[in-house]
Amino acid sequence: MSTTAAAESEAAPARHDLLRIGPTFGGVLPRGDLEPTFMAGLLADLPVTAVRGIELSAYGEVGWSPLRQQDDVIIPGRGQTQLVQNTQVFLGEAGLRASVRLSELFYAHAALGLAIDVTRTELKAFSLPAEAQNDLAWGPGGGLGVLMSLGPGALLAEIRYRELTGDLGGFNDIGEPALGRGTLHVGYLFALPAVPPTWRS
Repeated sequence: MSTTAAAESEAAPARHDLLRIGPTFGGVLPRGDLEPTFMAGLLADLPVTAVRGIELSAYGEVGWSPLRQQDDVIIPGRGQTQLVQNTQVFLGEAGLRASVRLSELFYAHAALGLAIDVTRTELKAFSLPAEAQNDLAWGPGGGLGVLMSLGPGALLAEIRYRELTGDLGGFNDIGEPALGRGTLHVGYLFALPAVPPTWRS
Protein backbone atom coordinates (compact mmCIF):
# COMPACT_ATOMS: atom_id res chain seq x y z
CA MET A 1 0.00 0.00 0.00
CA SER A 2 1.36 3.41 -0.92
CA THR A 3 2.06 6.10 1.67
CA THR A 4 -0.82 8.24 0.31
CA ALA A 5 -3.31 5.37 0.38
CA ALA A 6 -2.25 4.41 3.89
CA ALA A 7 -2.68 7.98 5.09
CA GLU A 8 -6.16 8.19 3.58
CA SER A 9 -7.22 4.86 5.10
CA GLU A 10 -6.05 6.05 8.51
CA ALA A 11 -7.76 9.43 8.14
CA ALA A 12 -11.13 8.11 6.96
CA PRO A 13 -12.30 6.56 10.29
CA ALA A 14 -11.54 9.79 12.16
CA ARG A 15 -14.06 11.66 10.00
CA HIS A 16 -16.81 9.35 11.26
CA ASP A 17 -16.40 10.87 14.73
CA LEU A 18 -17.28 14.35 13.45
CA LEU A 19 -20.64 16.08 13.35
CA ARG A 20 -20.73 18.83 10.73
CA ILE A 21 -23.23 21.56 11.56
CA GLY A 22 -23.67 25.17 10.51
CA PRO A 23 -25.82 27.91 8.92
CA THR A 24 -26.91 28.00 5.29
CA PHE A 25 -28.26 30.85 3.19
CA GLY A 26 -29.32 31.04 -0.44
CA GLY A 27 -31.49 32.21 -3.27
CA VAL A 28 -34.73 30.39 -4.09
CA LEU A 29 -36.45 30.15 -7.49
CA PRO A 30 -39.99 28.76 -7.02
CA ARG A 31 -41.90 27.18 -9.86
CA GLY A 32 -45.05 28.92 -11.10
CA ASP A 33 -46.00 32.51 -10.32
CA LEU A 34 -44.30 32.75 -6.94
CA GLU A 35 -41.57 35.40 -6.89
CA PRO A 36 -37.85 34.60 -6.41
CA THR A 37 -36.88 34.81 -2.75
CA PHE A 38 -34.31 33.60 -0.21
CA MET A 39 -33.93 31.01 2.52
CA ALA A 40 -31.98 30.69 5.76
CA GLY A 41 -31.39 27.42 7.56
CA LEU A 42 -29.32 25.19 9.81
CA LEU A 43 -27.77 22.03 8.36
CA ALA A 44 -26.32 19.05 10.24
CA ASP A 45 -24.44 16.16 8.64
CA LEU A 46 -23.17 13.03 10.41
CA PRO A 47 -20.90 10.57 8.55
CA VAL A 48 -22.08 6.99 9.03
CA THR A 49 -19.73 4.78 7.04
CA ALA A 50 -17.48 4.60 3.99
CA VAL A 51 -17.80 2.09 1.14
CA ARG A 52 -15.19 1.84 -1.62
CA GLY A 53 -14.07 5.41 -1.14
CA ILE A 54 -17.61 6.81 -0.92
CA GLU A 55 -18.60 8.36 2.40
CA LEU A 56 -22.25 7.91 3.39
CA SER A 57 -23.73 10.35 5.88
CA ALA A 58 -27.12 11.24 7.33
CA TYR A 59 -28.18 14.87 7.10
CA GLY A 60 -30.98 17.05 8.43
CA GLU A 61 -31.90 20.66 7.77
CA VAL A 62 -34.44 23.11 9.15
CA GLY A 63 -35.03 26.63 7.90
CA TRP A 64 -37.34 29.45 6.91
CA SER A 65 -38.26 31.11 3.63
CA PRO A 66 -40.84 33.79 2.69
CA LEU A 67 -42.84 33.37 -0.52
CA ARG A 68 -44.96 35.97 -2.29
CA GLN A 69 -47.00 36.44 -5.43
CA GLN A 70 -49.38 39.06 -6.76
CA ASP A 71 -51.87 38.85 -9.63
CA ASP A 72 -55.06 40.33 -11.07
CA VAL A 73 -58.13 38.21 -10.33
CA ILE A 74 -61.85 38.46 -10.96
CA ILE A 75 -64.01 38.37 -7.84
CA PRO A 76 -67.69 37.66 -8.63
CA GLY A 77 -69.81 40.72 -7.92
CA ARG A 78 -66.79 42.96 -7.37
CA GLY A 79 -64.86 42.86 -10.63
CA GLN A 80 -61.10 42.78 -11.09
CA THR A 81 -58.78 43.34 -8.17
CA GLN A 82 -55.20 42.77 -7.05
CA LEU A 83 -54.77 39.67 -4.94
CA VAL A 84 -51.58 39.35 -2.90
CA GLN A 85 -50.40 36.06 -1.41
CA ASN A 86 -47.79 36.06 1.36
CA THR A 87 -46.55 32.72 2.64
CA GLN A 88 -44.17 31.89 5.48
CA VAL A 89 -42.48 28.53 4.91
CA PHE A 90 -40.91 26.58 7.77
CA LEU A 91 -38.96 23.88 6.00
CA GLY A 92 -37.34 20.65 7.01
CA GLU A 93 -35.49 17.88 5.22
CA ALA A 94 -33.73 14.67 6.22
CA GLY A 95 -31.95 12.06 4.15
CA LEU A 96 -28.67 10.52 3.04
CA ARG A 97 -25.64 12.07 1.38
CA ALA A 98 -22.91 10.30 -0.62
CA SER A 99 -19.54 12.09 -0.82
CA VAL A 100 -16.34 11.43 -2.75
CA ARG A 101 -12.97 13.02 -2.16
CA LEU A 102 -11.69 15.06 -5.09
CA SER A 103 -8.51 16.38 -3.47
CA GLU A 104 -7.09 17.25 -0.06
CA LEU A 105 -9.45 20.23 0.13
CA PHE A 106 -12.53 19.32 -1.90
CA TYR A 107 -15.35 16.79 -1.60
CA ALA A 108 -18.25 16.39 -4.05
CA HIS A 109 -21.59 15.01 -2.89
CA ALA A 110 -25.10 14.05 -3.93
CA ALA A 111 -28.03 14.07 -1.49
CA LEU A 112 -31.54 12.63 -1.51
CA GLY A 113 -34.12 12.94 1.25
CA LEU A 114 -37.67 13.62 2.38
CA ALA A 115 -38.65 17.29 2.49
CA ILE A 116 -41.49 18.72 4.60
CA ASP A 117 -42.87 22.27 4.54
CA VAL A 118 -45.20 23.82 7.09
CA THR A 119 -46.72 26.94 5.53
CA ARG A 120 -48.80 29.87 6.75
CA THR A 121 -50.46 31.69 3.84
CA GLU A 122 -52.28 35.03 3.98
CA LEU A 123 -54.32 36.36 1.06
CA LYS A 124 -55.19 40.02 0.71
CA ALA A 125 -57.56 41.57 -1.84
CA PHE A 126 -58.84 45.13 -2.13
CA SER A 127 -62.07 45.70 -0.13
CA LEU A 128 -62.08 42.12 1.18
CA PRO A 129 -60.94 40.83 4.58
CA ALA A 130 -57.68 38.90 4.60
CA GLU A 131 -57.90 35.12 4.51
CA ALA A 132 -55.38 32.75 6.04
CA GLN A 133 -54.58 29.08 5.61
CA ASN A 134 -52.12 26.64 7.18
CA ASP A 135 -50.77 23.79 5.06
CA LEU A 136 -48.45 20.82 5.30
CA ALA A 137 -46.65 19.62 2.17
CA TRP A 138 -44.09 16.87 1.67
CA GLY A 139 -42.11 15.21 -1.10
CA PRO A 140 -38.61 14.36 -2.33
CA GLY A 141 -35.68 16.73 -2.08
CA GLY A 142 -32.18 16.36 -3.45
CA GLY A 143 -29.04 18.21 -4.34
CA LEU A 144 -25.53 18.27 -5.74
CA GLY A 145 -22.70 20.20 -4.16
CA VAL A 146 -19.12 20.55 -3.00
CA LEU A 147 -17.40 20.98 0.36
CA MET A 148 -14.10 22.81 0.70
CA SER A 149 -12.13 22.28 3.91
CA LEU A 150 -11.40 25.61 5.55
CA GLY A 151 -10.35 26.34 9.13
CA PRO A 152 -12.30 24.37 11.76
CA GLY A 153 -14.88 23.21 9.21
CA ALA A 154 -15.81 23.43 5.55
CA LEU A 155 -17.48 25.78 3.09
CA LEU A 156 -20.59 24.37 1.39
CA ALA A 157 -21.95 25.25 -2.06
CA GLU A 158 -24.98 23.32 -3.25
CA ILE A 159 -27.76 23.27 -5.85
CA ARG A 160 -30.96 21.71 -4.52
CA TYR A 161 -34.49 21.01 -5.72
CA ARG A 162 -37.64 20.14 -3.79
CA GLU A 163 -40.99 18.97 -5.20
CA LEU A 164 -43.67 18.97 -2.52
CA THR A 165 -47.32 18.02 -2.85
CA GLY A 166 -50.12 19.60 -0.84
CA ASP A 167 -52.12 22.81 -0.89
CA LEU A 168 -50.42 26.17 -0.75
CA GLY A 169 -53.24 28.70 -0.62
CA GLY A 170 -55.13 26.30 -2.88
CA PHE A 171 -58.55 27.85 -2.29
CA ASN A 172 -57.82 30.91 -4.46
CA ASP A 173 -57.22 31.56 -8.14
CA ILE A 174 -53.47 32.00 -7.81
CA GLY A 175 -52.75 29.28 -5.26
CA GLU A 176 -50.18 26.63 -6.14
CA PRO A 177 -51.39 23.00 -5.91
CA ALA A 178 -47.77 21.92 -5.39
CA LEU A 179 -44.62 23.68 -4.30
CA GLY A 180 -41.55 23.06 -6.44
CA ARG A 181 -38.45 25.19 -6.08
CA GLY A 182 -34.77 25.20 -6.80
CA THR A 183 -32.21 26.64 -4.40
CA LEU A 184 -28.61 27.74 -4.78
CA HIS A 185 -27.22 28.05 -1.30
CA VAL A 186 -23.96 28.35 0.54
CA GLY A 187 -22.98 27.76 4.13
CA TYR A 188 -20.22 26.97 6.57
CA LEU A 189 -20.23 23.69 8.49
CA PHE A 190 -18.24 23.44 11.70
CA ALA A 191 -16.70 20.05 12.49
CA LEU A 192 -17.53 18.99 16.05
CA PRO A 193 -16.91 15.72 17.92
CA ALA A 194 -20.01 13.55 17.49
CA VAL A 195 -19.01 11.43 20.52
CA PRO A 196 -17.46 13.02 23.63
CA PRO A 197 -13.86 11.78 24.14
CA THR A 198 -14.80 10.24 27.51
CA TRP A 199 -17.35 7.97 25.75
CA ARG A 200 -14.86 6.54 23.28
CA SER A 201 -13.21 3.21 23.93
